[in-house]
Amino acid sequence: MAKTRIYYCCDIHGSDVCFRKALNVARYNVYNQDVVLISGDLTGKLIVPIIQQNGVYQTTFLGTNLTIKSQDELEDIKKRIADAGYYFYVAGPEEIEEIKNNHDKFSELFSELVVERMQNWVQLAEERLKGVKVKCYVMPGNDDDPRILPILENSKFVTNPDSKVISIDGYHEMISMSATNPTPWHTHGELSEEELKNKIEKTIANVGNVKNLILNFHCPPYNSGLDLCPKLDENLRPVTIGGNVVMKPAGSIAVREAIEKYQPKLGLFGHIHESAGETYIGRTLCLNPGSEYSEGILRGYVVDLDKEKILRYFRTEG
Repeated sequence: MAKTRIYYCCDIHGSDVCFRKALNVARYNVYNQDVVLISGDLTGKLIVPIIQQNGVYQTTFLGTNLTIKSQDELEDIKKRIADAGYYFYVAGPEEIEEIKNNHDKFSELFSELVVERMQNWVQLAEERLKGVKVKCYVMPGNDDDPRILPILENSKFVTNPDSKVISIDGYHEMISMSATNPTPWHTHGELSEEELKNKIEKTIANVGNVKNLILNFHCPPYNSGLDLCPKLDENLRPVTIGGNVVMKPAGSIAVREAIEKYQPKLGLFGHIHESAGETYIGRTLCLNPGSEYSEGILRGYVVDLDKEKILRYFRTEG
């Protein structure tokens, strides 16, 4: 019987090296996969300023003050910053100070850097995936700036599957959802549980065979073991008891209810980096590879499916 192999990774958060690794999985067919899923969050969270003055560059990266005296050193630190998922900006001390003190200018610069990297990534995908038969899907997450969406939509080599029903072979359909339930950070792609439930129901209504359905959802199901993260106080600091961080489930009730109701074959999730693992909700296999993007480590899962069942699955790391 025909088999379909899926490679899934998520939450690369702007890490240039992680995106390149994921593209190479598709380009070189590393796992002999038929489908590559790179799911949200795609974009980074911070700008690392590099101050240029009198032919010397200075920056603080990962808590270390650095003085850079050559172009080779400058290119090296740019690469290190990008590989960790951050953005860099080189300017004189006056401009850097002005940006720090002007919220509008900072926001505009941040969006420009986010868009620029996504454009570079899509261009790289188009260069590396020409002639490749593997299907490559790239979906944003709740953290991602909506300005990256047209870049993904205009690509001929990667497909944004968000909120769509996609047939990945003759037997399996996939629905994808970038949105999450509310978070303490009030990010771009959040919906109330009721809104999320309605969106899921509306999308599933277009599925032909729910029994063989694959969920590619950024948000994991509530209280599944794939959604444990630190409990935060009113100042967004982790709550500790006896020196230990208190953990709490942060997944979506709507996602869990949909799984319990429809019992799809497979659920692929992310969002909660520290909660990697696998579990079953009824007959549905649920996976979260977790994320170590800031270390340049790409975590994922390979899943083999046929018409009847999940044949096997295993975790990957590289």
